[in-house]
Amino acid sequence: MYEIGRIRQAGVTLVEIMVTVVVLGVLAAIAIPGFDAYSSTSARRAAVSDFLSAAGLARSMAIQRGQDVTLCPRNGNQCSAAADWSNGWLMVTGGQVMRSWGETPSGVQQMSADSGGAITWSSTGMVSAARNIELIMIDGAQRCIRITTLGRVSTETGACP
Repeated sequence: MYEIGRIRQAGVTLVEIMVTVVVLGVLAAIAIPGFDAYSSTSARRAAVSDFLSAAGLARSMAIQRGQDVTLCPRNGNQCSAAADWSNGWLMVTGGQVMRSWGETPSGVQQMSADSGGAITWSSTGMVSAARNIELIMIDGAQRCIRITTLGRVSTETGACP
């Protein structure tokens, strides 16, 4: 039989909403520290990847064109003599800027070379002296990018020797 005077309502109660909000808050509190580590790692990988691709491109263009190609720290739209690569870098050949890269991601505190600024690949794909470029992240992690005299680029975890 039917009950008279009783109306059934659909929906959620205030208690159910509060429990859902508390559960979401706990999950967010657990996830945020992991996200910070993820974004720091992501910024480091992006900076290293950008530089490795720029160095590989500079080397292959030097060999292809048969002329020197230089990667240098960026100061606006010109090369800087400073060892700080945090503002980005330029690829230059014959005095003409071929390509530019912007600032390093926000998680990178410092990106600097061991000696001077520019790195020049000759038409044979070699550089005149081996170079190290060190990335220091905001969380203190370090990464070393090494360029051998043969013009090859590699990376190592930790500070440059």
